[in-house]
Amino acid sequence: MKSTKRFSISVTLAFFIWLATLGAAHAAPRAKYVFLFIGDGMASVQINATEAYLANKSQRDEVGGENKAQLLNMSKLSVQGMCTTFPWNSYITDSAPAATALATGKKTADGVISMDPTKTVPYTTIAEQAKAAGMKVGIISSVSIDHATPACFYAHEPLRGSYHNIGHQTYASGFDFFGGGGFKAADGALGNVLVAAQAAGYVIADTKAEIDALQPGQKAIAINPVLDDLRNDKALFYDIDRARAVAIDPAQADNHLTLAQFTSRAINLLEKGKKGFFLMVEGGKIDWSCHANDARTTFDDMVAFDDAIGVALEFMYRHPWDTVIVVTGDHETGGLTIGWAGTAYASYFEKLENQKISYVEFDKVWTADKTACGGDSCPADIDESLKTQINDLLGLDYTTLNNFEKLRLEDAYDKSLGRTSPNLPEEDALLYGSYTPLTVTITHILNNKAGIGWTSYAHTGVPVPVLAHGFGAPAFNGFYDNTDVAKKMARVMRLTLPD
Repeated sequence: MKSTKRFSISVTLAFFIWLATLGAAHAAPRAKYVFLFIGDGMASVQINATEAYLANKSQRDEVGGENKAQLLNMSKLSVQGMCTTFPWNSYITDSAPAATALATGKKTADGVISMDPTKTVPYTTIAEQAKAAGMKVGIISSVSIDHATPACFYAHEPLRGSYHNIGHQTYASGFDFFGGGGFKAADGALGNVLVAAQAAGYVIADTKAEIDALQPGQKAIAINPVLDDLRNDKALFYDIDRARAVAIDPAQADNHLTLAQFTSRAINLLEKGKKGFFLMVEGGKIDWSCHANDARTTFDDMVAFDDAIGVALEFMYRHPWDTVIVVTGDHETGGLTIGWAGTAYASYFEKLENQKISYVEFDKVWTADKTACGGDSCPADIDESLKTQINDLLGLDYTTLNNFEKLRLEDAYDKSLGRTSPNLPEEDALLYGSYTPLTVTITHILNNKAGIGWTSYAHTGVPVPVLAHGFGAPAFNGFYDNTDVAKKMARVMRLTLPD
């Protein structure tokens, strides 16, 4: 994990910015530069667990050192609020209605992209309002740009899975910058999305040189040079895998741009606009790693997301009186807990430090192993070669497992080979979800040994934090609904969202 510059936001600075929002309206009548950071799947526990992991890593060598927090940039923001996340038709949301609420200030049903629950009436988004007011608008995500969360800011679609239709609404929006992942369904009935975008005047950049060459005033779609395409995800690689690829071959740095780099590039392209900009940045793969119950991969992507917030803070220090930064999650994923029955009150975050790759990359290793031994001809039990791979790549030492843990792992091994499972089908569903049984069992055992638990492979209904700093930030204090986030942003931007 790369070393990152951490910011110390003084109480004095926060106080004077707050005073400016109250008493210096003539100097800054509205938030001119607006950042909305969305950690997909991120609630307070993802933040706190990441900070605990980082603190443990930095303090472990201190003899007798007290337990100190190592705060992320987002935790240092001057305003700390919280919001509910439920959609129109249930208590636990998916990303589409959650992002619709954050983008439009309105509730909708699961699976719907910025339309009403009947799927007939489009909702106006705060990004569209910003564009109509003359502001530059940028949308960035570590997942595909046609995925639910980014889509809710520029598209209107009855079904979040209609990726091709959503993709064609990028250039139709007239927004100035799209960056990060690619398109899950670029080709389809409406023609190729990128060809149509070029015809509409957009520059398509998919190498670092091309992205660096983009100029203010150009409308651009900037796609990371290398995408994680195992399941047609068209996303950035998990940061743990990006960092490993770059460590093995430094030349790969130009192929694996970070969320922070995309944020920095977007700022450079958007800040020349006379009326300012609105920039939404999503850490989308936090959600995916939480779905898979992979804590270490989650922590690394949390840090990558937080580094992008650090870029916005650097910008804010140059424009302190008319910039606002808002950070929130759309929902929590996985039911992550700091604490597990097997370790009682103890935590052992250091057990995660030897994990070198994500669950996705280990799946690739396991698939190659299974193919090499022909499935049916694979050893009856986990052999020494596989034990070594598990230890070297995921940091789980087989020799340290108790008999119950070994039994769990051997059962998962058999299930992954398609052999008869000793469990009922209902048990297998709870143990493995939709993930590779061997891989998810390894991460479960490793996480449990660190004192970390999970309750779900899906989303949960807990509230999420809303963190803010800068012009108008005090408006985000308190406890409220996620629809109020968009309304509060509209107020500090001096925009009006339609009723």
